[in-house]
Amino acid sequence: MKEELTIKMHSELAISPRIEELHRCMTIWCHSGIKSENNQNFEKVCERYGVSKAVVLKNKKYCLSLIE
Repeated sequence: MKEELTIKMHSELAISPRIEELHRCMTIWCHSGIKSENNQNFEKVCERYGVSKAVVLKNKKYCLSLIE
């Protein structure tokens, strides 16, 4: 019984790969700023967070809508 509850609790805390990607993108936009994609270090920041620049730019509109 106790094991079943533990497994169920852990499965409820699982984050989908898509949500994880969005969290990383949001962190990058908050860290770097709204117009940071023109910054020469932007791609390095993306790499540090494990997301490609293309993915971060694809999600820019959505992420910025949450910030504003």
